Amino acid sequence: MKGQVEQEARSVAEANRLTRQKLAGQGNLNIRDRFLLDALAVADKDVVSHDAGFYTLPSHAAKILKQPALAELNEIFGIVRQVNDQMVGMPASQARILLNGDERVLAVNLRLRTWAEQYCRDRLAKRNARDDDDPMARFQRIYYELLPDLERIGFAEDSVHPAFLAEFMDYLPWALYCHTWRDKVEFRRSEGKLGGQFRVLTDSLVDKERCEGTIQLYA
Repeated sequence: MKGQVEQEARSVAEANRLTRQKLAGQGNLNIRDRFLLDALAVADKDVVSHDAGFYTLPSHAAKILKQPALAELNEIFGIVRQVNDQMVGMPASQARILLNGDERVLAVNLRLRTWAEQYCRDRLAKRNARDDDDPMARFQRIYYELLPDLERIGFAEDSVHPAFLAEFMDYLPWALYCHTWRDKVEFRRSEGKLGGQFRVLTDSLVDKERCEGTIQLYA
């Protein structure tokens, strides 16, 4: 089993090297590609144990989240911490490979998708005068309330956290987008291709740049 995991880790490392090489040779990378290039440049680290404080959100989270939502998130972080501690000392890349398809990861992903949808509904139900009825402003305000702190936990390089939380880090802002300024974007499918093109329906250059950056990062 160990040899198989090590072989898969080497295959992943080689694929990452080729991806880095390809991206580095391109010009005008979009936000997503720059994020990926930076992430792939990080050297593999061993899994380490993190204390309870690492998984604690800032004090303002208690004002933003309803008590059941905060309790659910803390319970999920407890599961992630427990599994992480079981893999201390392993190269993080190998530990995450071992968790591919793990029932605990799948269960956490399902709970977090449900959590994200309810979080969006709860936050958007509370109107804020600072938004000035601007869906993009509403998105930006809610986005920065908790996401940077969630990303600090979810993308910890010396952990197995990404195995549990990486999907959530994409799903939460995407769900928030769908509940706010989705109608500002027009998508067009490209015949014969998996992807497509999009156009932001706004006359505001600032809004256009924000929207395009967000779509490139999370689409």
